[in-house]
Amino acid sequence: MSNSTGKESIKELAQDIKAYVEKRLEVFILDSQDKVASVFSALAGSLVGVVLVLLACLFLLITAALGIGYLVDNNVIGFGIVSLLLLLPGVYILKFKRNKLKQIMKEKIVRFIDKNMRDSA
Repeated sequence: MSNSTGKESIKELAQDIKAYVEKRLEVFILDSQDKVASVFSALAGSLVGVVLVLLACLFLLITAALGIGYLVDNNVIGFGIVSLLLLLPGVYILKFKRNKLKQIMKEKIVRFIDKNMRDSA
């Protein structure tokens, strides 16, 4: 085997390694894009569901306030009573359970993302 053939073989090997690394990088980028798209699409779907549930709750609260207002013959008092029913637990949670709520939300978000990453793999 001559010296020039050895050099050519080394050059071919280097080109093959470079092409392999480039292809692996392309596969990694495409796989990452697929996983990110999967997570965002699941997040968007969940967000739509949450918005609809929140709207339903809002309408239920308005209905309750109007109903209580009808019973006491004053809509302002009805809305005040419903507001107090929401305000008291809200203040309690913010005052005493804020860190626990943050921890629960963080765990749920991590679980959600992890589940969607595994499903897309």
